Amino acid sequence: MDAACVAAADGLKSCKVAFFIQPFQATRFIPLLGDNVEANAAYVEKYTGKRPNAKEPAFLARFSKIDKSQALAEIVMPTVPGNEAGTVIAAHNAKSGALREIQIRFVDGAPAEAPLVVLDKATAGHRFVHRIATGKQPKSAMFISPTRVVLPLLDDNHIEVIDILTRQVTRLELPAEYARRGGFVESVVVGPRGEFWVSQMKAAAIHRFSIQSLEYLGSIKLSGSWTKVLAFNPVRNVVYASNWNSSDISIVSADTLQEIKKIKLGGVPRGMAFSADGTSMLAAMFGGKNDSDGAGRTVIVDLEANKITHTIIQGGANRHAVRLKTGTDFFAVSDMMRSKIYFINQNAKIAETNVY
Repeated sequence: MDAACVAAADGLKSCKVAFFIQPFQATRFIPLLGDNVEANAAYVEKYTGKRPNAKEPAFLARFSKIDKSQALAEIVMPTVPGNEAGTVIAAHNAKSGALREIQIRFVDGAPAEAPLVVLDKATAGHRFVHRIATGKQPKSAMFISPTRVVLPLLDDNHIEVIDILTRQVTRLELPAEYARRGGFVESVVVGPRGEFWVSQMKAAAIHRFSIQSLEYLGSIKLSGSWTKVLAFNPVRNVVYASNWNSSDISIVSADTLQEIKKIKLGGVPRGMAFSADGTSMLAAMFGGKNDSDGAGRTVIVDLEANKITHTIIQGGANRHAVRLKTGTDFFAVSDMMRSKIYFINQNAKIAETNVY
């Protein structure tokens, strides 16, 4: 990454590097000059003007833009020799033992953006690869091919598709009547049509795009309010759309591209998943009379009668629902209020786990 430098007195320059670090708590930044503690301490003093703890030399970082997991770290090196091209520091997290080397180039002028450094645990099964800049507030992410992900943008006037290998970002434009309102939320693949659909809560609409060409194919207006989650039932060839403010679920035909009817479940609907045979729906409700009363539920809905047959979870803010294994009725449901994941099989909760 680049550190912005400006000329200082006596042939020196002052350089500042800024980057997001995750996690930031218990993370320190160490100059890499071998194992000589005294040399490292002198090196830190040369760059920062302050003598560090001789046993644990480190750059002093100022943290800002802090959230639960990451922060913007700024390190100022006020006395860099004018002819030096760069340096190397290590980010070390004392809690996890994670360590990552950071190569820094000294440049004139400010870098375009602050990069992200992720300290993966040594035992982690996954590794951070790279970050891709997007539009404002990407609300959800869904694969439409092995390498392409669609991103509805909650606070922007368009939708994006990113390629996770090439990092190419494609902007999907919509008619002005929709673009100016924003509020794009969730997406779903409608395989038989070769399309993916995206919901727009501020317009109570669904927008259709070609998976292959990404071409805009048209929009479907719904009679509900604040449309969010979309789920495709291939057995019935319909898309179900949960309407947050009107507390109902729209049923949309993938053949006629029209809303058929709505299901009223007596709660604020959110996530949906279907039984293996497509005859029933597991529906997660975020609330009862409103979205903050903690009276959510998880229920089973008979899709022929469009009525609840089982109530599995009572209370909380039940949010997303997924079928965990193809050909089974094994599901997982998240509860945002209680910070839990419920595991459901054959219309009954079989386990739960706490999350953070």
